Amino acid sequence: MPTSEQAARILAALEESNRRLDSVTDTVEVQDSTLHQLESMVESLRVMSRRIIVGLALGILLIVAALTGGYLLYDTQQQTNHIQAVQQAQTAKTRTNQCALINLFLNLEQGATTNPALSERDRAERKSSYVEIHRIHDDLECS
Repeated sequence: MPTSEQAARILAALEESNRRLDSVTDTVEVQDSTLHQLESMVESLRVMSRRIIVGLALGILLIVAALTGGYLLYDTQQQTNHIQAVQQAQTAKTRTNQCALINLFLNLEQGATTNPALSERDRAERKSSYVEIHRIHDDLECS
């Protein structure tokens, strides 16, 4: 049977062992809690990463859409400019042809107004036609 002094030392050793066990248990509990916090933070970071990736993908899609839209606008403007240039060229050519015809009619009517083979009445009508054609000539600003 152990003596009281031995019993006291055993008791002291057991209490020290219990304190160390409690300290280790507290440390393990803190580490376990920290581990759960870290796992939670990692999961949050994963979710944020997924959101960032989706956001970046959408941003890239928007940029591509904007660039495509810009190109389409540019192409449409180029086509419009070409059509306008063609129309202006056609308008200028049409005006030149109209002026050539008006000048031809003016020459014909002018010659007819001095034709001695026509009666006075016919010459008066030709003079009236000449005046009308000359008005058109001025309206078209023919040279």
